[in-house]
Amino acid sequence: MLTGWQTIDDGAQFYFDSAGIMQKGWQKLDKGDVKGKWYYLDPDSGVMLTGFQKLLYKGATRTFYFDSTGAMATEWKKLSGSWYYFNSAGIMQTGLQILTSGSTSRYYYFSDAGKMLTGWRQIESNGVVKRYYFNANGAAAIGWKSLDGTWYYFNTEGVMQTGWQKVGSGTSAKWYFFDTEGKMLTGFQKIVYGGVEKTFYFNANGAMQTGWQKLTLNGRTSWFRFASNGTMLTGWQTIAYNGKNEKFFFTPEGRMVTGVVTINDMKCTFDSNGVLKSQVAVAPKAA
Repeated sequence: MLTGWQTIDDGAQFYFDSAGIMQKGWQKLDKGDVKGKWYYLDPDSGVMLTGFQKLLYKGATRTFYFDSTGAMATEWKKLSGSWYYFNSAGIMQTGLQILTSGSTSRYYYFSDAGKMLTGWRQIESNGVVKRYYFNANGAAAIGWKSLDGTWYYFNTEGVMQTGWQKVGSGTSAKWYFFDTEGKMLTGFQKIVYGGVEKTFYFNANGAMQTGWQKLTLNGRTSWFRFASNGTMLTGWQTIAYNGKNEKFFFTPEGRMVTGVVTINDMKCTFDSNGVLKSQVAVAPKAA
């Protein structure tokens, strides 16, 4: 009477219990030094199956993988150069999945065939298309990521961010702006704010600037002033300076004016710090 694992005829493997009865379907068995693994034995012939198999599991057809010994794969498995992931029940994972290793959880993306994907991916969820970047190890990028010389920012779920984003915490938090392709903007930028196009300035690190800034625009360096919300000031402005509210004037480009300038038929004198010192009406020219 045959019991245990048996190789018969053309190398096909079968399993017989202690009573010599051939087993079929799902079986949790020992095989040599390997203990307590799941195997699947053909429900008709009893032959041990290997490779990818589509099997009925809890009322739905699922894909499993059994190695050359017949043991069901779980977790990561590299097959024909591609990585796959099988959950604790052995089910091959597809689509966007959050996987945990130790105390770290990261998002991964698998094709319909189960292959782990990398690089840029657009994924639709609840009718909304979101962009992700999956690193060479398959994990979705989170936080800051430089790609081809451009900076992007991904939230904790790996979703690429666009538009205004406040990054950091507490007093170290900064505002950044990312275009529709997710690229971090720097320098002078015209952005619609409150329904109106406004000018902002972002430093080389992408952080939005406020207050006084000495900047170069079109090859000329000048002082500019940005409100607390980052919008560039133009025209007449009253600003606290050395403990007093002083008047300043900024050109349409945002440059602070100094020296003697005629503004709206007024001869205005500004000191080197831009503070208005005097205003005198300009006599109209004779006809």
